[in-house]
Amino acid sequence: NLYSGERRYSTEIHIDFVAGDSAGGLIAASVCHTIKKLDFQILVYGAFDFADKTESHKEFTRPEHILTPTVINWFNSNALRNENDKKDPRASVLLYDTFDGIPPCLFIVAELDPLRDDSYEYQKKLEKFGIKTKLVLMKNVIHSFFSLPGIYEKTCAQTIEAIKEFMDS
Repeated sequence: NLYSGERRYSTEIHIDFVAGDSAGGLIAASVCHTIKKLDFQILVYGAFDFADKTESHKEFTRPEHILTPTVINWFNSNALRNENDKKDPRASVLLYDTFDGIPPCLFIVAELDPLRDDSYEYQKKLEKFGIKTKLVLMKNVIHSFFSLPGIYEKTCAQTIEAIKEFMDS
């Protein structure tokens, strides 16, 4: 139900799927733990754990990787109120201990991304709980490549094709 001033509007909303990139991938994944009966989720180079302890977090630290530790720390400090928030599964979905009702998931992963291993870890966890997943590794691209179609035209087209195939399957 939607409310506006003195009027009341009623509407039925059906959400078929969720999708997001980067922090939006985290939000989409977190929504799947709240809203059940979604058909699928699409997570594009998502951040799934605020611990920042994976090998890819250590490997991709140079300015040309765009998403450097300094940038990650800035985002984290602005997204979270305190260190305890990092332990909240809604902010670090890898910390959930139940995955009932989670829909199938497509992971789009950038090879040269400090968040790359977050997707590998989350995919492993979903599969451990019997959730169908597909992971597509986009070679030689950085975090946020999908927002840069002028630079990564071919890879963006491949990503769109992978998403279409997943949605049709």
